[in-house]
Amino acid sequence: MNTDKEGLVVLAELFFQKGGKTVIVSPGSRNAPIFKAFQCHSEIECVSIVDERAAAFFALGIAQSTGRPVGLICTSGTALLNYAPAMAEAFYQNLPLVAITADRPSAWIDQAEGQSIQQEGAFRNFSRYSIQMESEFRSEDERWFAERKINEALNRALLGDRGPVHINVPLSEPLYQEKEWEQIRVKNIQSAATWQQLTPEEEAETRTLWNASKRKMILCGSLPPNDSLNVVLSQLAERSDTVVLCETVSNLSGENLISTVDRALECLNTTDDTKPDLLISIGAQVVSKRIKAFLRGAGIKHHWNFSKEFQVVDTFQSLNRIYPIEPVELLSFLSDTSEVEDTGFKSSWLQAHQQGRKGHDAFLNQAPFSDLKAFGPLLQHIPANYHLQLGNSSVVRYAQLFESPHIRSQRANRGTSGIDGSASTAAGFGYGSKEPVVHISGDISFLYDSNSLWNESLPKDFRIIVINNQGGGIFRYIAGPRSVDGFEQYLETHHGLNLQGIATTFGLEYRASNNEAELEEQLKVFFSESNTARLLEVFTPRLDNAEVLKHYFTHLKDYNHG
Repeated sequence: MNTDKEGLVVLAELFFQKGGKTVIVSPGSRNAPIFKAFQCHSEIECVSIVDERAAAFFALGIAQSTGRPVGLICTSGTALLNYAPAMAEAFYQNLPLVAITADRPSAWIDQAEGQSIQQEGAFRNFSRYSIQMESEFRSEDERWFAERKINEALNRALLGDRGPVHINVPLSEPLYQEKEWEQIRVKNIQSAATWQQLTPEEEAETRTLWNASKRKMILCGSLPPNDSLNVVLSQLAERSDTVVLCETVSNLSGENLISTVDRALECLNTTDDTKPDLLISIGAQVVSKRIKAFLRGAGIKHHWNFSKEFQVVDTFQSLNRIYPIEPVELLSFLSDTSEVEDTGFKSSWLQAHQQGRKGHDAFLNQAPFSDLKAFGPLLQHIPANYHLQLGNSSVVRYAQLFESPHIRSQRANRGTSGIDGSASTAAGFGYGSKEPVVHISGDISFLYDSNSLWNESLPKDFRIIVINNQGGGIFRYIAGPRSVDGFEQYLETHHGLNLQGIATTFGLEYRASNNEAELEEQLKVFFSESNTARLLEVFTPRLDNAEVLKHYFTHLKDYNHG
């Protein structure tokens, strides 16, 4: 038997017809009819996760891995506010989360009723669309209106620059009445999701600007794996007038693709001839602060970016053209053009890239055990069939200093770059993809998201590696924080905790290492088959890590000029 509230049965059917297969449910009473409608749909899977914040990031990971809409169902009151961090991250990653939140009837809001707050429009600043829908229909017009609004919301999650949507559902008691429905018929209003095409005149103008630029740079931010893009960028990287920079989270690799940008910049002899006059940016956020600063001061003549909705994202303060077309399409026809005069632009960058590689290896060979030193064996031991999900702050920045193209894919929540939810996202990615995932996190980030483990759907091949440097280590590296009174307590948040108790509580196999030899020994067996997920805690010297990293960049600069 299903819920007697027809609007919710219609919602579940349209969610399925738009490609949704999974909803994550957090417990409550007010949301029981919503959950019932989805549970009774034979093609929709319901997963129970108690903590709404962890549930939302778990759903985000599934959306990352599948590209399909993923539903979230919670009760009324502050429960939905716990979705906010993941909704914001999904907004900037263009991922189709569908938050379906139970609410009190509108007449009872602000009337001293329990678990009632102003829920309508709660995510207005980071959702693509939001609606308030009735769950019961008194006329065919009300049904028609609800179907139209649901179609609009779900289409908006999937079309253009996709993203999260919010469906708020006021529910009157009784909540647990049931009804046997015959096959529900709904109107599925479909819409095409295509990039636009350039006119012949626009193509000609683009080609002219491309040919007139002697120093072309293509910079790739966060991207899912894309074989076609990798091929065309590798072709462009063979040109003498074109430099292709990519990051760990760009999921691109090739002989002439520069994937360790910070290393190369430290070894680059910066002159006007090493600055691009044309910049093409692809993908979402760029991690490297160094390349942002370099390009903002480069005096770039032309900067092109891609957006289905003509959104102005002027990260490098030089944007003058937005292309609403598929990047591969534009880059393919540009790759057929003749090369311009060789100015030494590409050779300078490739030389810096090679020097950075040599300097990196030389430093790591003699460096003491530290955060930086640990990343070498950590990345090397990840099996080729594993996806890597990186935590934010220092973790993703350390990973940027290493070349690890053997890893199947590498991602991080760089939409908002928050530390919350990284472990939950990684777990959701593994659940959605049905493929093995390893998550590397800092200690503060993992402790903040430890409820990611309160999840009966945690994959057995899920692996977590936590770099425990007893606080927010990045604050010892960046300029400024150490001069603040109360630095250790309020910024670094120094602690003496370990994660063995947390692992035991949630039934994970726990391992630990305190030095390089122990780390190598643990990694030999860490990725082997097991009956449960595993957590490896890597203890590093809190007071030494920042100094090692500073010496690393000094070494690169001295190595290049020595």
